[in-house]
Amino acid sequence: MTIKNILSVDKDLNSAFRHKVILVSQSFDNSNSKQPDFFKSFFENTSAIVALAFLDKLENNIKVIENRMLSFCMNQCAYVVLDCRQPYAILGQSSTYLKSGEKIEITAGVGEFLTGNNATLTVNKREIKVDENGIAIYKFKVRGKAGIHNMPVETSHFLTRMVNMYT
Repeated sequence: MTIKNILSVDKDLNSAFRHKVILVSQSFDNSNSKQPDFFKSFFENTSAIVALAFLDKLENNIKVIENRMLSFCMNQCAYVVLDCRQPYAILGQSSTYLKSGEKIEITAGVGEFLTGNNATLTVNKREIKVDENGIAIYKFKVRGKAGIHNMPVETSHFLTRMVNMYT
C-alpha cells in the first residue's frame, strides 16, 4: 500500500498530510520520474551498520507518521463525555454496643467529592472539619440510658442519615 492509497481514504486526511508525509527524504518520496530502485539507492554497497541505522530511521519515520495520522483521525471523531459519577455518603462507627462512659468514633465522608471542596459535615449538630481525604472523624463519650439512640449526620450536599447506636 502506498502513501497515496492511504491519503486517498479521506479528503481531510489528504489535505492535512499530502506534503507532510516523508518516509525517506522529500526528493526520494516525491520523485515523479521513474521510481528509483529502493534497494540500490539505500542498501547497495553499504555496510551492515549503515543499513541497520537506515532501517531504524525508516521504522521511526513510519511510527511518527502513523501516530500523527491516528491522532488526526481521532480528533475528527465526535465524542460525548458522560460524567456518570454519583456522589455518595460514607458513614461508619467504631462500635455498635457501648456502655455508659465508653467512647465511640464516628467516621463520615462524601466519597471523592469532598477533597478540595467546600462541603461541610455535621455530626450531632456539630460541624466537623474534613481532612485531605474527604473524611471527617467525630469522637465523643456515650452518655445516657441503655437503648437505641440516633445521631444525625448531615452533609451540605446530601440528605441526612441517622446513625443507630445500640447501648
